[in-house]
Amino acid sequence: MVLSGFKCLIIQVSYQSKLYNVMRKIIAFILFATAAVHHNAQMDIVYFDDDCYALNEAAKHRLDSLTKVIISEERLDELLITGHTDTDASDSYNKTLSANRSKSVFDYLNHKGIGNRIRMVSYGESNTVNANANDSEKALNRRVEISRKSMHRNDALLNDEEDLTQMFMIHPMKDTVLICKQGTTLWIDRNSFQTKNYNSPVCIRIKEYYHKPDFIFAHLTTQTMDKKMIESKGMIHIDVIQDGQELQLKEGSEIAILFTDRSQNDGTELFEGSEVNGEVVWVLQEKTTRTVKSDYLETPRSLERREWVEVRSYNVRRRAVKKSDKDGFTIEVDSLSIVEASEEYMNNANAMSELVMSSRKLGWINCDRFINSPQPRTDVIVEFPGELIPRICLVFKDYNSVLSHSYSLDNQYVFQNIPVGMEVEIIALDKQTDSGLIQFAMQPYYTGESEVVQLQFEERDMASIKAEVKDL
Repeated sequence: MVLSGFKCLIIQVSYQSKLYNVMRKIIAFILFATAAVHHNAQMDIVYFDDDCYALNEAAKHRLDSLTKVIISEERLDELLITGHTDTDASDSYNKTLSANRSKSVFDYLNHKGIGNRIRMVSYGESNTVNANANDSEKALNRRVEISRKSMHRNDALLNDEEDLTQMFMIHPMKDTVLICKQGTTLWIDRNSFQTKNYNSPVCIRIKEYYHKPDFIFAHLTTQTMDKKMIESKGMIHIDVIQDGQELQLKEGSEIAILFTDRSQNDGTELFEGSEVNGEVVWVLQEKTTRTVKSDYLETPRSLERREWVEVRSYNVRRRAVKKSDKDGFTIEVDSLSIVEASEEYMNNANAMSELVMSSRKLGWINCDRFINSPQPRTDVIVEFPGELIPRICLVFKDYNSVLSHSYSLDNQYVFQNIPVGMEVEIIALDKQTDSGLIQFAMQPYYTGESEVVQLQFEERDMASIKAEVKDL
């Protein structure tokens, strides 16, 4: 509003007047000061002793204060750590020194429990803040800057993700069963949502992700918040809308979920997801003792899809199934009764009950098991051309698992604590070029076989990239 007012004032002043020149300088100063305040609000600086990359006490105190701020924030941003030096010594020496300074800050923050994705850049002496004319000026250049930057999942690589959304319109006061396109089944009890209108329909929006290519293009990872590897049997995202307002589950309410690929005794558990560093990571949900109503259980296996059907299975009377706008299915279960509970029905119901999981939260939900490999661990380092900032992931051949990098230093991404001897594909994508193409690299690799993996990129269209990775 202040800048808008200045603009109006300038329009009324003659461009030939001295007042205009004065006002222009005032506005330039305000813009500069505003930018400086905004920049410093998101950046911290620590300084180093001459020819040294060890943290001094002042630097540690500064980083301790920064740690408290970051941990208190509700959302986690990526941290950009840039290392700098004065102009003493050679370019190559200072480049290494600035990288070591960045790594010292990274190690300290990591030890303090900072879970943010960290990108490190070593500038050496190329980005000084003054002329290095004396010791005082040189001291200001022996620094590391820590900046927080927002991460967004909806960039150019994800522009077709909305096509995965399936929508179901249900009545909030009726027990409902939803069957999605890839087979995920959800049981929703009546009056489960924090709704204020019990007569208005509720829109359930669901996305399903079952396969590694799905994870890659949606920038999903199979890693927990505390950096443990997991293998997915299916991920979904659920949100609920009524009259334009987003709803949550009532306290004590749950949604029961059957993931298509889950099998008995496969060691899977339910995880909930949070968006961190522009991607989704997972936290194990507290286990629940809730069981699904037995009169729901045979519905998913009895449906004749893409048609209106009357389901009559094991003497359970059910209403018809309605097809949703995007090939999902909604079953409204109303006044069900078991006329005769045969032994065959009860056995099948018990088996189904063991596969159904219950979630107390909406949003990101994942059916996973931990990968507890006995193999020794190693770091995988992937190097790429310096002009790119790609997304790179490890795609495991023998597991339904995709991992993102732990941190980066200049033009290298580091994947930490990876089991040795695993066969993976390294997939890398950068944003679209002016020609509308994607910078793409795909390289097979056995973890632990070499120190650094060099990637070679080529321009590809998204259709050909999806065709190449579809069988991973």
